[in-house]
Amino acid sequence: MPSKPVSKRMFSLRRVLVVSLLVFSLAPAAVVAWLMARSSDQAVQDLAGSILFNVAARVQAGTETHLGQAHTVLNGLFPERMNTGQTEQARDWLRHGAGFESMAF
Repeated sequence: MPSKPVSKRMFSLRRVLVVSLLVFSLAPAAVVAWLMARSSDQAVQDLAGSILFNVAARVQAGTETHLGQAHTVLNGLFPERMNTGQTEQARDWLRHGAGFESMAF
C-alpha cells in the first residue's frame, strides 16, 4: 500500500520572526494599556469624590455661617423678653419680609 505523500509546508523565517515580534510586542502593550485605563478610571472616581466632598463642606460651612449671622441679627433686633407690644411689632415685621430684610441689614 502506497503511503500518502506528506505535504510539508514551509514557512519563511522572515514571516515567523515578524509574527513572533508582533505578538511579543503587542501583548505587553495591550496589558499595560488595560492596566492604565483601569487605574485612571479609579483615579477619576477618587478625584470626583474628593471634589464633591469639598464642595459639600464649603456649602455647609457657608450655610452655618449665614444662619449664625441671622441669629445674631435677630438677637440684636428683638429683646430677649418681649412684652405684648414688642411681640406684635415683631410679628408685623416678619409678615412683611422685604421691609424687615432691608431694616435688618
